Formats: sequence, C-alpha cells, structure tokens
Amino acid sequence: MSRKEIITDLVICGMVVAAMYYGHIYIAFCILFGLGIIRLAPLRGAIFGFLKNAYVLKFYNVVIWFFSYLIALKILSFASGVSEDNLKYSPAILGVPVSVLLVWALIMLASALSGMIVSVYSQFSPVIPGGMKQSIESSGFMLLLRRGIYLMILTAPLPVLAVFSTPWIARVALLADASFISPCGPKAADRMYLKINDTQCYRFTLDRYLLTRDPVIQEMKSAK
Repeated sequence: MSRKEIITDLVICGMVVAAMYYGHIYIAFCILFGLGIIRLAPLRGAIFGFLKNAYVLKFYNVVIWFFSYLIALKILSFASGVSEDNLKYSPAILGVPVSVLLVWALIMLASALSGMIVSVYSQFSPVIPGGMKQSIESSGFMLLLRRGIYLMILTAPLPVLAVFSTPWIARVALLADASFISPCGPKAADRMYLKINDTQCYRFTLDRYLLTRDPVIQEMKSAK
C-alpha cells in the first residue's frame, strides 16, 4: 500500500473509533464497509476469477457443503429432538447459512495468513532483485494479500445475517421433512407431521402463523 493509502486508512479508522465511542455502531460499520469496497474495487477481476475457478467450486461443493450438511444435521437433531434418521431435506436448507459461516471463517484464516505472508515478504524484500521484486509487488496475488483484511470487512454482513436468520430457517427447514401422510395423525389438508422418535411427532398447522409459531408435539397414534 502507498503512503497516501496508509494515511487515509488511519484517518478512516479514527473516524470509526469516534463513531463507536459515541454509540454509532451502524455508521462505523458503514464506513468500514465503504472502505472495503474502495480498496477491493481494483481487484474485482482477480476476485471473481478466483471464485469461478473450477477447483474452488469443487472445494465448496465437496468439502464445505459436506461439513455444512453434517453440522446442520447435528444442530437440527439436537435443537428439535428429532432423530437424525428422520431428517433428510432440512439439513440441506439449514446448510446454506452454515456454509456461509464456514466460508467466512476461511476468509478470516486467509486474511490472517496473508498478513503473515506479507510480513515475511517485507523482511526478505531488501535482498530480492529489483526486477523480480517489482513483478511480485505488481501481481494481483500480492495486491490481494495486502488487502485481505478488507475482504473480511466486506463480507462481514454475511455471517451476521446467517447467525440471526438461522433460528427462523431451522423452523422452516423442518417443514421440508414433514409430510401429510404419517402414523402421527389423521390425513388433513391443513396439517403436516414430522416423526420425532418412535412415540412422538411434531404437528405443523398450515395457516398464516406457520412460519412464526413452533410446531406442536403430540403422541403417535400407535403409541396411544
């Protein structure tokens, strides 16, 4: 980063601290968010190219999505009491915000590593030949490393939204595994059931309160 950019960032950080001191948290975040956009705008081509990379997409589809589904399955089973054997589609729905959290954790890790790499490079830069040094510092990879912290700031709203939306998404996700025809109760157009265990079920009433009201626990017909 140039001397001008460093001074600008220090001034903006001072503004952020002042805004937080006076309780204007949202203003402070908006300032940081705007700074992230400004600093990463010149690198948008490299960032989009990285996101479209076939290996990155495979890593997300195989590794991230596998762990997201597994974590979502455990969360839903623990929070609702439903046996994991009775959850099939709902973990895939809850897996979306979970994957956002995992990706942001990787961004945080990458930002920390990028800071370490830049620090190590600065120690050895005096002994690197001029032509090679100029080539390295002008590369998109090095520019992205130097601005990794801005990527973390720019994507910060995603985990916040994921955390606050997870309880609602979890309630809605359980509907994906509920069915109209079940040993839990009689077939009806305004009811769906989800088996919890061998003796209990959740009953969802399909009305205007469906997305805001918790399902009712009832005994299975065969268990009565």
